[in-house]
Amino acid sequence: MSGFGYNVNGFGAFANRSSPFTLAYVVLSGGGAGNDQIASGYVNGGGGGAGGYITGSFETEKGTSFQVTIGSGGTRNNANANTSTFSSFTPVAGGAGGKASQPSGYSDGGSGGGGSPSASNQGSGTSGQGTNGGSGTVTNGYGLAGGGGGAQYSGGSGTYYYGGAGGGGKSFTLSGVSVGQFGGGGGGGVTGNVLIYAGSGGAGGAGGGGRGGGPTSGTAAQDGTANTGGGGGGGSYYNQTFQAGDGGSGVIILVYPNTLTASLSAGASGSTSTSGDYKITTITAGGGSDTVTFG
Repeated sequence: MSGFGYNVNGFGAFANRSSPFTLAYVVLSGGGAGNDQIASGYVNGGGGGAGGYITGSFETEKGTSFQVTIGSGGTRNNANANTSTFSSFTPVAGGAGGKASQPSGYSDGGSGGGGSPSASNQGSGTSGQGTNGGSGTVTNGYGLAGGGGGAQYSGGSGTYYYGGAGGGGKSFTLSGVSVGQFGGGGGGGVTGNVLIYAGSGGAGGAGGGGRGGGPTSGTAAQDGTANTGGGGGGGSYYNQTFQAGDGGSGVIILVYPNTLTASLSAGASGSTSTSGDYKITTITAGGGSDTVTFG
């Protein structure tokens, strides 16, 4: 019986099987773009909403491969940002900034895009992945667009002579390791119709959101920062149109024991750093059949 017991124990230990480890992750999809379309004398320049996020952890084993896709940000005046994917996790892409006569739901997304001055059309965020965009308004001869929602905070509404600020992004900690702030909303743009005072675009949300355009500076809005899921800033208008910003591309961040190595397939790219007992792999490009494998 003792011999039998030894054999059973040996089999039960799975001598050739690797020990499981905890893999923590955050996945952000691409941010929505701002808008700069003119209607009724005002630029409908809502800021883009941040890409949605999913975060968590699970146990896996060496040799396991996972799909990785990095979603691109939306392009100005286009509703479509693209989703990122890690394994089975695919957060919703960011909503585009508001424009005139847009269909219902146009600005909805991971975080919602800011509303245009001429309509109450700010977008809604997805529960657990982002926040709502701010509303636009017309005040004192100015069209003031709303800021896009951020991963942590909602977009601001246009007020006084200023476009709404983009909502702030979220700071992520994985396995006790701080990996940064991501998912800022884009600032709203401004239309100035009064010569004596030209308004300012809203500030981009912390974590990659682009600033909105404003006649004071006479420049185009800023793009969302690449690989943050940040929204693009809304455009502005004063005698000429200053275009809106594009949304920032998404990102995948993985934290795992420093005894392991993450290998990316040929079409993917990223970087790895070490913090104490953990490695942090940031994946900045990947699509189609690209994977990450741990060994």
